[in-house]
Formats: sequence, structure tokens, C-alpha cells
Amino acid sequence: MQSEKQNIPRVLEYSLLENGLDFMVSGVREVSGAHDQRRLKYGVLHLGAGIELVLKEKLRRFDWKLLFRYPKRIDQQKYLSGDFVSVGLEECIEKLSKYDLAHLSQRSQDALVSFYNRRNRMQHSNFRESKKKIESAGLEVLSIIFRFTSQHFPPSSLSKEELFLLNSFHAGLKNFRRFIRHQKNASAPQLVQWHAKHERLFNCPNCSRPETMKAAGRVECAFCTYSDTAENAAQLYVANVTVRQECSHIYHDFDDVTGEYYELPSDLKYTPATDISSRLHWCPHCKRKTVAEHVNKDCTLGFICFNCGKVFEACCIKCGAPQDLASLTRELCVSCRHPDKASRTARTIA
Repeated sequence: MQSEKQNIPRVLEYSLLENGLDFMVSGVREVSGAHDQRRLKYGVLHLGAGIELVLKEKLRRFDWKLLFRYPKRIDQQKYLSGDFVSVGLEECIEKLSKYDLAHLSQRSQDALVSFYNRRNRMQHSNFRESKKKIESAGLEVLSIIFRFTSQHFPPSSLSKEELFLLNSFHAGLKNFRRFIRHQKNASAPQLVQWHAKHERLFNCPNCSRPETMKAAGRVECAFCTYSDTAENAAQLYVANVTVRQECSHIYHDFDDVTGEYYELPSDLKYTPATDISSRLHWCPHCKRKTVAEHVNKDCTLGFICFNCGKVFEACCIKCGAPQDLASLTRELCVSCRHPDKASRTARTIA
């Protein structure tokens, strides 16, 4: 007990970055080594706090006034004493972009805000989520912060304490790398079985891992164990994958270790609609509304049916329905080429 007391200084003093990195180190340790929900809870809380403080440090280095939420209350004495209301995470990200201080892709922004909101739910309301999903989400935001600190906080600009914590943070990420490798090994037998059955595999809308999800009947992901109906999975895919695949943040070259996607050139223009319902279609094969739009790596539009697993490379230019290329004539589907015949068929079915 005496030695522990001697390690505590008479005056506690942390810089903004030092405080943020300290939270990040603690969060990595708690989440990666959590054996009970209490450690996992504090890991998420600490990671959320660390993310916010690290991003705010970039604002502070440019102009400390940007830390104030209310511009009319800017006061240097209040800033020095910490007696002021600071900006939230989303406003901080907006200011980083507005003043061209840091480039965060839309995917990175969404991931940071989503994790921070997870922290708020855990702190202020009933909370229920799997350890695997929390760790996967934690890996993504940690990778973002790792790149952010490497780009914006060179060692020469750090104090001795900040550099020590930054190195500790980077070292702690190895635990998450082991987690990813462990999950890959754990999911391998299921993936081998699906490949043997010639199942078509897709990116999971829940954990974003590439080619780990089977979409035929009930949707299943071998990596995060996500399972749901075809209808729900299609909606989730549109919300979490398709809508994000706009020209400024279409991803490819998935890194198995860091869990990151790298961006295609921004001059590849594709701007999808943001309304989820407009991105869902009826499948011409299984006759269910379980087809989700998907933007391919070359920015062409494709379609995936989450019920029968069918993939469509084209759509009718008139009605927008997904179709096989062979079934299109002059880029029109049968129904649009022969509307009278299609109307009679519909009345017969009814």
C-alpha cells in the first residue's frame, strides 16, 4: 500500500492529448482483456472518452477557441482553468473538416460517432450487445485513431509522457490483431463448409467483413455470427453498406489485420439515393423483396438477393428492376417491353 501511495503525485496534471491517450490505453486494455461485463463496460467508456479528447487536441493545436461550444463565451481564463462547455464529438469532426485540419472519410466519421453513441447508450440507458460486436467496432475506431495520431502528432511534438502513452496505445492494438486472427480461425471451418457447397458469400452488413456471409434463406455470417431474415438483412445491408458507397467513400482492398478499407479515387462518380426503401427491390427469381443494391469496386451498380443468393449485374432502364443481362433487350425487361402481356399475367396471378 505504501508503494502505491508513493506513485501518486501531490498534484494531478494531464495535457489534453495525454488525458485522451491515457483513456485510449485503458480502453484497449479493458476491452481486449475483458473477462466480465464490468471490464468491457469501462473499456467502451474509456475508448469513447479517449476518441473525443484525441480529436479535440487537433482543434486545440490550431486554435484553442474552437474548443468552445458557444463562441460568445470564449474566454482565455476559462479555457486555462477548464471552466467552459466544449464542443461534442460530431461538432469537433465538423470543425476538423471545415478548417481542413484533418481528412476523415465518411466511413471513419460514421464509425467514430457510432462508437461514441454506443458509449452514451451504455452509460445512460439499458444496454445489450455482444462482446464480439463491441470488439469489432472497437477495432475499427482504434485503427482510425492510430492513423490519426500517426499523421497529426509526430513524436517531436509530444512531451515525454505523451510519447510514452502513444507508444503504449500502439502496443495495445496487438491484442485486437490477435482477436481478428482468432475470429478468422474460428470462422474458417464454417467458411470451408459453405465453399464446399458452392454457397455464394457476401460482405456482412453487421461486421463489414468481406465474403463471410451466406445469403440463401436465413442469412448467416461466419465471422460475427450475425443471423437474420433475408428481409431484415437486405435493409441492414442498404443502411450500413450501400448508402455509404458514394463517390468519396467507396472501399476496396480490405486489410485482414486492421479491418480497414482503402478508398478508391474520388473522381469515380457514383451518387446513390439515401432512402433505404428505394434501394430495395423484388427478386425476379424468388419473387421476394429481398434484393439490395450494391456498388461494385468499379463503381458499377449491382444487386444481391438475400433470400436466394442470386446476383444481378443489370437493371431495366425504365422500371429499375434488377435483371439478368440475358433477359434484357435494349436494356428493357420483359414487363416494360410488353406491358399489356405483363398486365394480363398480373391479373391472372391475382
